[in-house]
Amino acid sequence: ELEAHRPRLPERMQRFTDFMRASDLLVSYRELEGIDRSLQGISRRIRRANPLADGVTELEREGEKLEADFREFLPDLLREFTGAED
Repeated sequence: ELEAHRPRLPERMQRFTDFMRASDLLVSYRELEGIDRSLQGISRRIRRANPLADGVTELEREGEKLEADFREFLPDLLREFTGAED
């Protein structure tokens, strides 16, 4: 729970986590539209040219491969952070 660590976060990050919670930002990532909106916003804030604005196009093109990689990676991630063994 991020809220438990709030006092340790810099003020700017505290404001951002408030925004995340109020706007259901993480929930919006379930849909490509939410991911696209975030990538577009980040892309606009970066001063130099960057490929983020086209990120959803890449995600749509490579989605099956990314999902397969994630499903392979997830058990290792869970073991690392939960201490569980196979």
